[in-house]
Amino acid sequence: MPRTSQTDRPFEIRDPVHGFISLDETERRVLDSRPMQRLKHIHQLAMTYQVYPGATHKRFEHSLGVMELAGKAFDALTNPANLSSDVRDTFPDFFKSKAGQSKLGYWRRVIRLAALCHDIGHLPFSHAAEHDLLPDGKSHETISGELIMCNEELQRIWRESVGPINDEHVMKLALGAEKARQFGVNITNWETLLSAIIADDSLGVDRMDYLIRDSHHLGVAYGMFDVDRLIQSLRILRSVAQPRFGATPAFALGIDHGGLHAAEGLLLARYFMFMQVYYHHARLAYDLHLKAFMRQWVPQALGEIDANTILLATDNDVLSAIASAARSENSQTRIHAERIHARRHYKRLRVAQPSELTKLGSDRFKEIGRICETKFPDDIETVTRQVSPPGRHVPVRLWSGEIHRMSAISSVANRTIPEDGHHIALGYIFVSPEKLNEAREWLKQRFKTTDT
Repeated sequence: MPRTSQTDRPFEIRDPVHGFISLDETERRVLDSRPMQRLKHIHQLAMTYQVYPGATHKRFEHSLGVMELAGKAFDALTNPANLSSDVRDTFPDFFKSKAGQSKLGYWRRVIRLAALCHDIGHLPFSHAAEHDLLPDGKSHETISGELIMCNEELQRIWRESVGPINDEHVMKLALGAEKARQFGVNITNWETLLSAIIADDSLGVDRMDYLIRDSHHLGVAYGMFDVDRLIQSLRILRSVAQPRFGATPAFALGIDHGGLHAAEGLLLARYFMFMQVYYHHARLAYDLHLKAFMRQWVPQALGEIDANTILLATDNDVLSAIASAARSENSQTRIHAERIHARRHYKRLRVAQPSELTKLGSDRFKEIGRICETKFPDDIETVTRQVSPPGRHVPVRLWSGEIHRMSAISSVANRTIPEDGHHIALGYIFVSPEKLNEAREWLKQRFKTTDT
């Protein structure tokens, strides 16, 4: 029987990271919807399980975790004991009016639903091939927005919820201010602030959950940090980024000084996970094969990708097509399908030298890759990746009440965040395994080096 109150949370799911996660009736219905159930068949980390066997977890449980953390972050940010007078004055409808508690209750429901739905637009194997396959102007976030706003099943849930949910509110918070503007809607300061709970590049709960969840399933410690301490330290603070043309600084997600070490832990966890897991050379090699396969398979199987066709494809469909293509002598996609199916993936031919990864030296590494491609035109792939550590402009409130940016008071942030905001962290030249030995000998002679 449907529940008549949204305050009761009779449904519970046991999560390996956060323990019991409770859901109300509307959240349970969204969880049972087709767009959400599809995420049970979308790997969180693409084919990382070929490197780390435990990486078989899915976007479904990640979305549950983000919802749980979003609710906790909202509670910490709106706790009356954590609010400064300027926040109360800026948002009087929520913190000074008698109806404010009711409004906060509504937005707490919206932020949890937005967190639950934030990934429903992912293509099979998540990020692995999305950049190459989605049309210009499209992203998995915009497809998520289309599903939230247009999917008939979700629309029915929003309407029938006890205390109807505005689908536009869910979309704005799920996508973040920048992506939501593509739908031609206005974003208030309040909505911008709440959307940062999920999508903020530094303190967003999306990042918090995937770091600790990926670490748990992979059996590594690189992504662990004190998530509970960090969330309890979240505050609404004046932004320390430079205002535009003298405008009044906006509010942003920040932390109290007591949470500084937890925030530093998040910063380091992100860096280590990118270097040890997300940019692992074998994982990047599998991404190359997967992209090449899907570039041909997706147009044939799905046609134009939109909010309707995306629901027709999961990782299971792609894996079945890969197995079929690997066995077919006439398949145009056989070579990459066979490399995935038989684990005959590209091998490292050369790893970039530190001097080649500086802003001035990056062109040298790419030029070496082009020379290798000329010699072995069908067997070489050059890959460079950037790690863009966030945190430079995270506001931190000191015990004195002063607010400073994190990089100004944290030695960890100051040393790990370059002034230009990003740097190329690594580069690989890959070669097909059949040409590996030949290419290594040629490379040594060509560049007079033993480094590969």
